[in-house]
Amino acid sequence: MAHPTFRGTMTAVYNTFWFIGGIPGTFVPYGTSTIIGSNSWRISDWAQITFSGITPTWLMANDRHEEALNIMAKYHGEGNRNSPIIQLEYREMLEDTSVTGFDKRWWDYRELFNSLEIRYRTMLVLAIGFFGQWSGNGPGRRPQFLVSTGIVTVIFAIITALNATNIAFVDSVQTAQDGSQAKAEIAIIFIFGFAFAAGYRPLQGLYPVECLRYESRAKEMGSYNFWSNITSFYNTFVTGIAFTGAGWKYYFLFIF
Repeated sequence: MAHPTFRGTMTAVYNTFWFIGGIPGTFVPYGTSTIIGSNSWRISDWAQITFSGITPTWLMANDRHEEALNIMAKYHGEGNRNSPIIQLEYREMLEDTSVTGFDKRWWDYRELFNSLEIRYRTMLVLAIGFFGQWSGNGPGRRPQFLVSTGIVTVIFAIITALNATNIAFVDSVQTAQDGSQAKAEIAIIFIFGFAFAAGYRPLQGLYPVECLRYESRAKEMGSYNFWSNITSFYNTFVTGIAFTGAGWKYYFLFIF
C-alpha cells in the first residue's frame, strides 16, 4: 500500500511503531474487560478491522482490476488513474502475475522448500524471526544487522557480568548484593531496548520482504510470524522457569 518512493522506509517504520500500537493495544482490552457480554472483546477487534484495507494485489488476484486501479490512484497517484507511476505499477503487477501467477492454494506450503534457493530464503526468514525474538546473533543485511548484533551482544555480556558478580544468598534466598549495581543493570536493559529498536526492529519487517520471491511472499511472511510467535511463547512461558533454575547463566543463550 505504501508509495514506491518510500516503501522501504515505511516497511521499516511499520515494525518500529509496534511500541506505539502496543499502548492502545493494551489499554483498549483492559478498558473493555469490565463490559459484560461479547462487546468486551468485540470492541478491540473492531478497532483493528476499522484500519484494515484491501490491497491492489488481492483485488487483481480476484479479477477486480478496476478497483485495484482506483486504490492505487487514491494512494499513489493523487486520484489520477492515468498517472505514469500508476500505469507502471499496474503493468509490473500484470507482468509478475503472468509469469508466476497468483497462488490461491493457501494451504500448500511445499513451495517454500522445493528448491535449494527457496530453502535458503526460507532459512533466512525463519532465522530473523528466531533471532529477532531472542535478540542474539544471526545472518542478515549489512551493515545495520552486523552493527546492531554486535551492540546487543556486548550489552548482554555486560548484563551477564553484572548479574554474575552481584549475587548474594541470605537465608538460602538469592538477592542482589549491591543495589547500585542492580540499578545499573536496569539502566543497561533500557539501553538494550534502544539499540534493539534502532537496529533489529526495523529490519524484522524489512529484511524478510526484501529477500523473498513475489509469488511466495505471503506464505513466507506467514511462516515468519508463526515462528516468531513460537519463540515468543517460549520467552513468555519458559524463560522465567529457566532463569529460576539456571540464574544468570541463562543469559549465555541470548549471547550466543
